[in-house]
Amino acid sequence: MSGKRSSSALSSLSKGRSGRLFTMVAVAAIVATNVFIWWKITSQGTRPAIRLDGTHAANFGQPTPPVQDGDLIAAPDDNPEMSADTILAEAMRLKREGRLEEAVAQLSAIVAQQPTNNDALSELGSLLISSGRPQEAIDVLEQVIKRDPNDARAFYNMGVAKSLKGDGPGTIAAYTKALALKPTYTRAYYNLGMLYLKRGDMDLAEENFRAVTQNDRSVDSAKAHFQLGYVLSKKGSRINEAIAAYRRATILKPDYVQARNNLALQLETLGDTEGAIAELEKAVRLDMKSAGAQFNLGRLYSDTGKLDDAAACYALAVQADPTMTKASFNLGVVEEKRNHRAEAIAAYEAVLKAEPNNIRVIMRLSTLHREAGDWVNTEEYLKRVITIDPQYAGARNGLGILYANQQRYPDALVQYNEAIRLDPESLSARFNRALALENLERHNEALTAYRDIIEMDTNHLAARQRLVKLYTRMKNPKMAFAEAARLEKLAPNDPEALAAIAFAYSYLGRSDAAVLYLKKVLELEPNDATALYNLGVIYDNLKQYSDAITAYEAVLKKRPGDQKTMQAIGDSYEKAGNPDKAKAYFDAVARLRKEDSAPRRP
Repeated sequence: MSGKRSSSALSSLSKGRSGRLFTMVAVAAIVATNVFIWWKITSQGTRPAIRLDGTHAANFGQPTPPVQDGDLIAAPDDNPEMSADTILAEAMRLKREGRLEEAVAQLSAIVAQQPTNNDALSELGSLLISSGRPQEAIDVLEQVIKRDPNDARAFYNMGVAKSLKGDGPGTIAAYTKALALKPTYTRAYYNLGMLYLKRGDMDLAEENFRAVTQNDRSVDSAKAHFQLGYVLSKKGSRINEAIAAYRRATILKPDYVQARNNLALQLETLGDTEGAIAELEKAVRLDMKSAGAQFNLGRLYSDTGKLDDAAACYALAVQADPTMTKASFNLGVVEEKRNHRAEAIAAYEAVLKAEPNNIRVIMRLSTLHREAGDWVNTEEYLKRVITIDPQYAGARNGLGILYANQQRYPDALVQYNEAIRLDPESLSARFNRALALENLERHNEALTAYRDIIEMDTNHLAARQRLVKLYTRMKNPKMAFAEAARLEKLAPNDPEALAAIAFAYSYLGRSDAAVLYLKKVLELEPNDATALYNLGVIYDNLKQYSDAITAYEAVLKKRPGDQKTMQAIGDSYEKAGNPDKAKAYFDAVARLRKEDSAPRRP
């Protein structure tokens, strides 16, 4: 590139660069608005902050077999002091070996021969429960109770059998009778607690779980402490008591993964994130396949900025439980934050396989494909949302953004109008509609649209900034400066607002004021390379070439090799009467352009 140019050509180039630069920053000119739309919509709600799915509480509160941690004790209470009868002993051996039908046959034979043998009848009732034959068990246990109305164990087993039949009142009556006969019968207390928990009667559930903890200090009471913690956590103001109960469960049973998981959730509620993470880390060390603990640990890692660790936890949660779609969703969120677009798409697609009508996931996928410049898939996903829910305004807004990015502004306007019809309160759609009107040079309509937004939200800075820029481009200094004053009063320390004001002053010939505002921007954002570049442009227009060069060189420190900045430095040196330094920069730009245009080796 030649270093010799006419001063008029340089002046024209400099003015052109000034206009282009502020267009890029402030987005006042139509040619740049389509680029800005994407960014602006991000802040207006089309791409909302993606929130992780919520917690995974291991309350295991469903009183249904098979027996799980925290479920009803659905197994009967066997008699440890078995009869010395060798046939009865043999039946019990068969039961221990899992040969239930053989054991039932053995005991049935004894009962047939000895119908008054209460030991045999009692064990037969127990076996029938274990064999999944609760009605037969009830019939047998009624005979036991008829002969011995003070048999607490028989009433307990009757409660288990009736619970398996779904007879709530009968179950409660049987357990209550067992407790009247044996007040320390912790199994009965526990099962009553579970029944009341299922019914939502937290007071009675708490009463019964506490009875277990008061009468049993052994490791077996860990489940009762666990359920007590769960009940207390549901009572709002008793979180500290819930924490104490969960801690007691982990003391009694150190490998109690579910208790550590729920303890972590309560610690998190109190703001003790560090303590919560510590408990969850213990939980996953104990059981790497605990999907709930992995999920919650991933969520807390994500909240504390440990994205790599969060991604690993979510992946392990999905591996442990492929049906946990919220773990796949959160994995997608984290991968987005890590700028791993392909991995995020894969995670969201996994959710979509299980939940094909999940609008939130489809919208995320449309955004990711849009950001990748894949207009075809973006449009396909957005139209899929509209097919699922024709009233979903966000999809219409998204289609408008897509069409605007393709400079199809009339089509975009149609979509924005429909979005506003569906959701009149959508400031995002209204803002994007105003931008589309600007791009169509329907300036007066755009002004009205921005003012409507401000009427709905006085603090809508983006709309106020657009008003400043639009009045500026319409060459209406009175209104531009008036709006700039309102904007500054509302947001005196907002870099974007100050940059918009600087644009207005520069465009309308008040370069001195523009410099002051850009300096304010740089006080707030010292690393704002765009503000530095704009400052250089204004200094150049003011013929303060030394200041311009200083500003441009500061830009190069932040953006090494930026050709536009290097060209601008060359221009300023040339106008300052230093052709040698100007040529050095022009030559450097020429080399970079040559390298950029050279064919790349495959």
